[in-house]
Amino acid sequence: MEPCVQKNNMEFLIGFGGGASGYATRGIPAAWLVGADGKILWKGHPNGLKKEVIEAALKDVQLYPTITTEGDFKKAGKLAKSLKFGSAITELQKLMGGTEEASTIATAQAAIDELTKYGQGAMKDVDLYAEGGYYVEAMTELKHLSTSFKGSLVGDTASEKLASWRKDKTVKRELDGAAVIAKATEQMNKARYKDAARTLASVAKNKKFDETKVQAKALSLYNMVMKKL
Repeated sequence: MEPCVQKNNMEFLIGFGGGASGYATRGIPAAWLVGADGKILWKGHPNGLKKEVIEAALKDVQLYPTITTEGDFKKAGKLAKSLKFGSAITELQKLMGGTEEASTIATAQAAIDELTKYGQGAMKDVDLYAEGGYYVEAMTELKHLSTSFKGSLVGDTASEKLASWRKDKTVKRELDGAAVIAKATEQMNKARYKDAARTLASVAKNKKFDETKVQAKALSLYNMVMKKL
């Protein structure tokens, strides 16, 4: 695998391993469009993937949870639609406390459970991002959760973790390194390989970044760039 990557100057992400039999191809570049259920909806040369195919695949995709806006749930539903999930949960709790109607209470509780489940799942994603060294993505998601779930347990948890990470020197080094890699990537895209090598070396060969995941990424990119010089 590695000799092939080096010979063909493949600067894009390469995946290799078991469990990918459905993605077999006889040549590159090759692309696959995968649905939310994991099924392959389209495959072929990237230039053959049309806008209409993507739009059809996204038609029924729901990125965020939604709840009913009918009757007493109009306000809570609008809040959820505006991604103000914490406020929606508060509104649903008020609704439950102000009625004895069993069906209303059940519907409100189900909506709260759905919103909370989404938030908890997103918090797990944050941890997965961090484990993989993707702190920029993790911080972005934390900021979103702390804002959208403000006033709820999920929002409080996100805010606490965000505050903790901002004080964490290891996380700061990961973020600083990620910013350097982003700069180097721009230089590589413009074929400024000498500049990219110097930029990457500031992370790859800097003791400040020892034992960080971002240093391993920088070193890998640095070695690849050096082969072009």
